[in-house]
Amino acid sequence: MEVLQESDQSLELGDHIHQKIRTNPADIILRRHFILLALQSSQNEIAYIQKEIPEIMDAQKLRDYLLLKKKTIQNMTSEGKLPTLRISGSIRYSKEEIDVFLRKHRTGRRKNF
Repeated sequence: MEVLQESDQSLELGDHIHQKIRTNPADIILRRHFILLALQSSQNEIAYIQKEIPEIMDAQKLRDYLLLKKKTIQNMTSEGKLPTLRISGSIRYSKEEIDVFLRKHRTGRRKNF
């Protein structure tokens, strides 16, 4: 179990840590601890995602990369809205071309493709 220490205060962090925060909302030590945990977790997730994205993707990998529904990927592909590659008769997507496509279609407000 992790123990958080700062100056003369020491707190044991466990499953019921949310109750400690709720009962003592002014406790800056716990808040700081959770902010640091959240930042570390976010950085780890970003590093993991960047490592796992292949340069050439099938529709499933593209769906995971863009966080879109499979049907949306299929519709955008059949309408010619997404850049595609054809390899041995199979449709594939280049990460580089998809990233260019995303930058090209980025707007300040939400816009349908």
